[in-house]
Amino acid sequence: MKKNLRRSLSLILAIVMLLSLSLTALATDEIAAPKADFEPFTPEVDVVPARTAGNAELEEIDPSTLNVKKLGDDPALAGEENTLTAETLPYGLNDVVRVSIFMTEPGAIEAGYATQGIGTNGGAVSYRNALRAQQRSITANIEAATGSVLDVKWNLTLVVNAISANVRYGDIETIEKIPGVKSVVVENHYEPQRDEINTSVTTKEMVFATSAWADGYTGAGSLVAIIDTGTNQDHLSFDPEAFEYSIFMNDKDVDLLTEADVAAVAGQLNAPINAAQAYKNSKIPYAYNYIDGGYVTDHDSDTQGEHGSHVSGIAAANRFVKVNGEFVDAASVTGAVGVAPDAQILTMKVFGKGGGAYDSDYMAAIEDAIVLGADSCNLSLGSGQPGYAFAGEYQAVMDSLVNSGTVVSISAGNSYYWSAFGETDYYGNLLLADDVSFHTGGSPGTYFNSLCVASADNVGIVGNPMIFNGTQSSFYNETESSGARMTSIAGDYEYVYIVGVGNPEEYAAVNEVVPLAGKVLITNRGTLSFFEKGNNAIPFNVAAVVVANNQPGTINMALDDYTGSFPMVSITRADADAVIAASESGTAGNYTYYTGTVTVTDTISSGVFNDLADAAISDFSSWGVPGALIMKPEISAPGGNIWSVNGMTDTDYEIMSGTSMAAPQVAGMAAVMGQYVDENDLAARTGVNKRTLINSLLMSTAVPMKPNGSYLSILQQGAGLGNVAAAAQAKSFIMMADGANTGAADGKVKVELGQDAQRSGS
Repeated sequence: MKKNLRRSLSLILAIVMLLSLSLTALATDEIAAPKADFEPFTPEVDVVPARTAGNAELEEIDPSTLNVKKLGDDPALAGEENTLTAETLPYGLNDVVRVSIFMTEPGAIEAGYATQGIGTNGGAVSYRNALRAQQRSITANIEAATGSVLDVKWNLTLVVNAISANVRYGDIETIEKIPGVKSVVVENHYEPQRDEINTSVTTKEMVFATSAWADGYTGAGSLVAIIDTGTNQDHLSFDPEAFEYSIFMNDKDVDLLTEADVAAVAGQLNAPINAAQAYKNSKIPYAYNYIDGGYVTDHDSDTQGEHGSHVSGIAAANRFVKVNGEFVDAASVTGAVGVAPDAQILTMKVFGKGGGAYDSDYMAAIEDAIVLGADSCNLSLGSGQPGYAFAGEYQAVMDSLVNSGTVVSISAGNSYYWSAFGETDYYGNLLLADDVSFHTGGSPGTYFNSLCVASADNVGIVGNPMIFNGTQSSFYNETESSGARMTSIAGDYEYVYIVGVGNPEEYAAVNEVVPLAGKVLITNRGTLSFFEKGNNAIPFNVAAVVVANNQPGTINMALDDYTGSFPMVSITRADADAVIAASESGTAGNYTYYTGTVTVTDTISSGVFNDLADAAISDFSSWGVPGALIMKPEISAPGGNIWSVNGMTDTDYEIMSGTSMAAPQVAGMAAVMGQYVDENDLAARTGVNKRTLINSLLMSTAVPMKPNGSYLSILQQGAGLGNVAAAAQAKSFIMMADGANTGAADGKVKVELGQDAQRSGS
């Protein structure tokens, strides 16, 4: 009975939180940009004592008894209190693991050094050098105690004072006892937020970037750090000449990061760079490979994909491209322009031959971005499992960025919502009676003080459509792991739409009546994994496989295990229904199929298929009730159906979807706002640092989404859809009162429901 009680209470808590609306403040004063109607809403909640609901008996419980696990709680590292046996340890004693060895002395920022010009601040430089000397001494003591050379990866001293190293798991307890060591934490291993299906010109209208550009705020003079799989610096949209032409056309004095600037702070960077090699050009003034070492930061030499170029394009693809020696408007030629097109890009590759990023890899990159003067950092990455709000040392490190002046935009994750999978989570794990957290997002986006970004579907689309039966234009979604690009097979084809789920039996039966070889094969979503639908078609030599959604919205196809060479893309349910309506039907045994013709295009076109007032969260965007009862995510941005740079070539573009695409929209907005804050000297006038001002302005001017007239839960959308024009036109900014809650300590405007620890009733 107790197990059922706790499950019921957890579910009721989740339902109450999901249905409740928290208050987000709107800082607006005669803002010219359109905004949704906002009606004050006061939820009425009846507090009811123990009662019977169905078959579940409910009783009041002490919230302090709820089991909210913390990622940093590792009983294997708890010294004498460790009760784990060798059989239950998470690693073998001789396994090599990546750890962060945290020192007792604080990093430079925590010690109080201002981040403005910190790379050349004599006091900060001396302090960091002293920390490095201390780390060398402690490294020697560790080596003496363990009898082995410490495999050091990073010596972090800016945001945090820590050594990142690969060590034998059995040596952790010994290392923790070394004087000067505060703690040793096994690092998390991250991956880019995959499962994506792009930025397009239409998304600029959703966040009102073009209105901000008209006011002169294009991100000129700002720096965006893209911490990802790298950037193809040779791509048309990152051409330095076109970038310089745009800066010239701005007719403003713009302070750009130069090679000399990089050289001036090189000694304070974690990356052991030579400025002449790290400096690529005026558009990408800094690029380094933090995972493999060195200066190869494109996508040609590893299997991590072009994710980083796509993300870079969303944040800061140029306003102009060079065609036949002339600079022309990128929007009309390529359909892809960044939110902050005149911002410079810092390429920080943390996914490469060495695999995925560890905590210290992205933290080393963030520290270097701060030293280089970045206005914003983008982290379109996350853990594969649901994360935690309180996660030990690295969560505390993220919290310490409050005073950095740099906005860090983090994707929420693409794991849908927990109850979408019945009694299991996204990964098939059973929901337990003790579960309180029903949030599906991964860390670091779930950390208490992160700026977590949800994805909204693009109300328009830009891409290379398929034309069915000569008239119907259908835009498709394509993932980076989907074999050949659809545009590579441009031409006219016959299609066969089999009403099924992609079983080999379905394919074989229809193939007996209508040979599938050389045709575009369409099947439905459902039952089988996406990659299986494609792999099952390989023996039939099809030209491509198209997966039709079985419900409204777009599909995020995970195709990492797809082994075919033909393209695999997806279309919406509405497009699929239109195809069926215009097709010839037939039967093969127990299976129904439809046939017709399709033209696969390689030309760019665009369309708008939804009203901005009905903008909604993407179905894949992670959300739910966090165990700590905090508000996640903080803000939303377009992430579904985003057209941006294809980094595998120098001239191509592609559609992807995911919160990976939403986060760089916000990073780009932060860069635009960085220019706005600097040009208007707002930090000095208000006494508030740039990060805090930008967070406040973006969140307080975001427009709450209410598709079909009903507000979405704040646990889905945060403050709402970002509106950078409104942020740059606001006549005031909002700050939470000191001590209101730590998560709002740096301008994040939100009120959260949480545990009333003092039981005061407030």
